[in-house]
Amino acid sequence: MKRKVLVLLSTFNGIEYFEEQIQSILRQEDLEIHLRIRDDGSSEEFIQFLLKYESYENLKLTYGKNLGIAKSYWFMLKSIEDLDMYSAIAFADQDDIWSANKMMEGLRILDSNKIDPFIYSSGYTLINPHSKLIGGFKPKAGFLK
Repeated sequence: MKRKVLVLLSTFNGIEYFEEQIQSILRQEDLEIHLRIRDDGSSEEFIQFLLKYESYENLKLTYGKNLGIAKSYWFMLKSIEDLDMYSAIAFADQDDIWSANKMMEGLRILDSNKIDPFIYSSGYTLINPHSKLIGGFKPKAGFLK
């Protein structure tokens, strides 16, 4: 049975990479991904754009007034009622495109640590619109203090 991971995504008028992003998150290898998206007060045009995703399996959309990024994610965290069914919770920025094994790599690191609470931040690669590497960040893991 595949492990279940909950991915939280707060959006605000982010059409440019949205389709590729959603597909990259939902196609994570060897996992059952549940994606919750909270729109943080976007334009009517973007809300209409989001409506086509309402029928996606394992994707839940909610809409709200603009709270700002931190409060939007906090609102989503507080509203998780079925927390026990997930192996992990992940956060996505609205312009992220995930490699197919991103979550499995993170879970392997989390699983290898026996001390709670533990947090993991994946690395990232910055590319320009022509897919040229322009920067990045290596993964980090550590204990919450």
